[in-house]
Amino acid sequence: MKKRGIAALLAALLMTLTLSPAALAAESVDLAAVTAENYRAGVYHVSDAKDLENLSRLVAAGVDFAGSRILLTGDIDLTGAEVHPIGGYAYPYASSTPFNGRFEGQGHVIRGVSNSGGLFGCVGKEGVVRWLEVEGVFQNKDGYAGGVAIYNYGLVEHCVNRAEVHHHDNRSAAGGIVGANYGIVRGCTNEGAVLGHKAGGIVGIHPTGAMNPVVEGSANFGKISGSSNGGGIIGVSQVTSIIRSCENRGLVFGNGGMGGIVGMAGNTTVQNCFNRGDVGGTGDLGGIAGAMVYGAFLQNCYSTARVEGIGNAGGLVGQKADGKMQNCYWLYDINITPNLGTKNMVGYDFNSIATVNCCPFTIDGGLWYPSGANGIFMGEQTTGPAYTSLIEVLNVWVESFARQTCFNWTAEPGSTYPVLLEQAISPTATPGAGGYEAGTPVELTTETDDAVIWYTLDGTAPVPNVSHRYTEPIHLAATTTVKAIAVKAGMENSPVATEIYFVGSVAPELENPGMVAVLAEGYGSYRVLRQSLVQGGIITTAPGIDALAAVPQNLGRSFEDTAGHWSADAVRFVTARNLFLGVTDTEFAPDAAMTRGMLVTVMHRLEEEPAAAAPAVFHDVAKSDYFANGVAWAAETGLVNGVGDDLFAPGSSITREQLIAILYRYAAAKGFDVSATDDLSGFSDAGQLSAYAEPALRWAVGSGVFYSENGLLDARANATRAQVAQMLMNFGNVYWRSR
Repeated sequence: MKKRGIAALLAALLMTLTLSPAALAAESVDLAAVTAENYRAGVYHVSDAKDLENLSRLVAAGVDFAGSRILLTGDIDLTGAEVHPIGGYAYPYASSTPFNGRFEGQGHVIRGVSNSGGLFGCVGKEGVVRWLEVEGVFQNKDGYAGGVAIYNYGLVEHCVNRAEVHHHDNRSAAGGIVGANYGIVRGCTNEGAVLGHKAGGIVGIHPTGAMNPVVEGSANFGKISGSSNGGGIIGVSQVTSIIRSCENRGLVFGNGGMGGIVGMAGNTTVQNCFNRGDVGGTGDLGGIAGAMVYGAFLQNCYSTARVEGIGNAGGLVGQKADGKMQNCYWLYDINITPNLGTKNMVGYDFNSIATVNCCPFTIDGGLWYPSGANGIFMGEQTTGPAYTSLIEVLNVWVESFARQTCFNWTAEPGSTYPVLLEQAISPTATPGAGGYEAGTPVELTTETDDAVIWYTLDGTAPVPNVSHRYTEPIHLAATTTVKAIAVKAGMENSPVATEIYFVGSVAPELENPGMVAVLAEGYGSYRVLRQSLVQGGIITTAPGIDALAAVPQNLGRSFEDTAGHWSADAVRFVTARNLFLGVTDTEFAPDAAMTRGMLVTVMHRLEEEPAAAAPAVFHDVAKSDYFANGVAWAAETGLVNGVGDDLFAPGSSITREQLIAILYRYAAAKGFDVSATDDLSGFSDAGQLSAYAEPALRWAVGSGVFYSENGLLDARANATRAQVAQMLMNFGNVYWRSR
């Protein structure tokens, strides 16, 4: 029996916890009797090929099954049966017929599959497919292919694919679980061969337009053959996305960018992943990534496989055009050609300065040696001492560098291979930061069972067994900074949670957040002065704005999903100035990621929406798009740039460091004083900051524009709508306040 990794074992264990058929309703609903007219949300059973085809027929007719559960009651053999993919994708997404129900396979197998691309054609934004195993052959001659789903906008989790997955055009991609992923793929395993122009063991591609797709806790054992880009987990990830806690043990072979985890990573974070599958072919060949571009980030990853072929071959990356690597290692066993050996971390590196704490290791006579000639160990490019096990040397390595950016390692059950320790979840404070009366109780909780919470009230970092142990609510007596961590034996300590409470007086940035200056322009008409503050009835504005005839008015809005949210005041601030709108009349979506299109629109509004000299010239920005004028203005003024190939990527997310860099450029262009600066050494994740963004982050922290909910920079994390609102409010309080 083939040995499975941790992700596969976890999935198998969790499958035993699902509902058995005996626990289901006694009678199955006959899907053949359901029509678009008589459909009602409920529980439906699938037991044979006819049920699957009827499910496909209904979704194609517009029944998306939102709010329904579809329960697979047993294994199904589809040999010789004609079953079309469930759900269909069309561009734009609104024209699609997605499946938005919850399909629960309960660990059963659908075998003998043979159709055009995947069991599900399109899993919608509300759709879930889980606990399903598939076997057979999926082929698509003209389009994407995926063992479980061709397109995924929702959640696919704990699924296993043993089918062969192929596609044969030069525009699409193939994935063992999902062809094109716009959503979340979690805890899945692929054991089938995947062949395609862009091929991935779990996902073929994270395409342009995807917003923060995620692949996590998944494993590949199948052979991956790519004719352009191929990866053990993902073929191509070209948008802001995350690949974490994944493993590859399958052979990756082809031409182009071929990587043990990802073929081509663009603006993608690859974290806590390992590769043990050999990588070969021609082009850019890497143990983790074939190629890194557009700010990709590799952290806490390792590869123990051979990387061999003709082109740029590296222990971690084939070609690094842009991006950063931190706390990664590889083993010396790399050949660029059969007769010419190389021991480099990167085959071809355009920005080697953005590499921190990465090291190759060799074994000789049972002793492990860090080989510093082509890496950095203990902060120096020198050979370090020998250790009796790889896990021992890795943990010495971790302790010698920035402890908060890399977990400790332990042995995989039943073997000596290293795996990263799980991390406890940061404490949550209730109520959150803000202004409160003296005596207000603050409760601290964590989702990590049996974890102990340690906290401080003086702004210092909490230390286990030294700081206060949380046993009862904290009663506020004065303005207080609460910092807390969760600690549990056998796990990494959680990140530090930070909450600031103002008692007895309200902080300046929280004064009248919904108040804004309104300028009368004639009978029955007025204009909101967006760059204005109202404090104690006094109006102040940014330099150059005339507010003599203005009056204060409270125009800030509240939404159902911001009630009690830490950003409620900031939301009132930005909505009062018409910088932000809600996503609906009742929802603001504070925790949704901010896209590039959204941000330039907000900045354009902040400047009273000036016209650009010429329209935007990006291929992915149409004149009719709501952000078109903002993109044209921002590009013309140099506030933002495209992402290459005449593309702007308006749907891609903005990271926190990108947001702060834009605010920094904006402040400088306005002639504001940007001389304020601060040391970032107090932030444990300062090492993850991109070099270009460091001056901007120093300014943001020093001036008071910066905001963090957890005491970290989180520079490469996606900026949420709430965080952008908060930092815009901070910006206004810094630069529009009278001196």
